[in-house]
Amino acid sequence: MRRLLYKFYLRFLEANFAFRNYLFGFDYANRLMLLMDKNAVIPIMRRYGAKIGDDCDIETPLMFHNCRDYTDIEMGSHVHIGKNAFIDLRDRVCIGNHVTISMETKILTHMDLGKSRLKEFYPSDSRPVVIGDHCYIGVGSIVLM
Repeated sequence: MRRLLYKFYLRFLEANFAFRNYLFGFDYANRLMLLMDKNAVIPIMRRYGAKIGDDCDIETPLMFHNCRDYTDIEMGSHVHIGKNAFIDLRDRVCIGNHVTISMETKILTHMDLGKSRLKEFYPSDSRPVVIGDHCYIGVGSIVLM
């Protein structure tokens, strides 16, 4: 009975995401990833365009930034993403096979100095982030473009 209720709960989370996306837009629905059950994350990401391999484990809360869907993220098999990860999807993020991304890690695909005068010397830029096979990224790391 518990297993059946849990499956119903996961379906409810997926439907809630789809409803928010339809009614209020993807940015609003994406905020649910901060509250989502970890077992609902991968099906939702796949439904909205992410390419995710087998035996992946994505902890929550999880935050995606600068995305209209999840088509800009691709990960191989046997990937672990720890709690409180922040992934910027202004450009592509490709994660190889057998990769561990520890908790509190930030992956940034763009640089923008906003209104700073330094913007004249360092214009806004975005590039893909590629994390190769068999990588380990430690707690609190920042991966830049």
